[in-house]
Amino acid sequence: MSDTRFLFFFLALFTTLIGARFGFAWAGGQGWQPQMSAVVSETVGTVTVDRAGKIRAVKAEEPLIRGEIIKTGADGMAFITIGPGVRIALDEKTDLVLESLRPDGVRLHLSRGRILAASHPHVDQLTIKTAKTETMILEGTLSIVNYDFLQTVAIAPLNTTVRLSLHGSEDLWKNTPVHVLETSDPPIVSSAAFSLTSPDVKKFYDWAKERVGFTKESF
Repeated sequence: MSDTRFLFFFLALFTTLIGARFGFAWAGGQGWQPQMSAVVSETVGTVTVDRAGKIRAVKAEEPLIRGEIIKTGADGMAFITIGPGVRIALDEKTDLVLESLRPDGVRLHLSRGRILAASHPHVDQLTIKTAKTETMILEGTLSIVNYDFLQTVAIAPLNTTVRLSLHGSEDLWKNTPVHVLETSDPPIVSSAAFSLTSPDVKKFYDWAKERVGFTKESF
């Protein structure tokens, strides 16, 4: 009898854990949520996708799914679109994880490298994470660089305001460029200079601005 009760308990626990993993409401989640489409619209040079450790070369117009990691090589750039409102351009040597593609909030994890991201009103919010930061915009254009070897993140809102959430600290609202040093806890935030036309980044930003639809400059 005790073995039977243990078996039922184990099955109930296992079912609940599986339900929670996939977000079912009866398991304490938010219920099933649709995922928006994501597509690699354009590539330059070497661009690959990592799906659960299996790496493949990616071509233009190839669909992506939640959980995949887009990686650009030393000669690579990529432009991806997510649903009707999110546009992301990746510079060379950049790794970007598609964590969530839900209409009520797209979440991306920038493991390393540089991106230019734009969000339009069709999406509730766009959040870009690093090890100790989460940067959220409701609408506008944002540049983020994760210098992973320095454990430093450069965040530059472009004519918009972002909510910056830091590990172990209160949220900050920023409309000017900042650097975040992730070696401390909580991370240290300082003002920073930013330029779209510096010689070492101008090629990428010129390419990226056209694709994400950013035309008005203030830096």
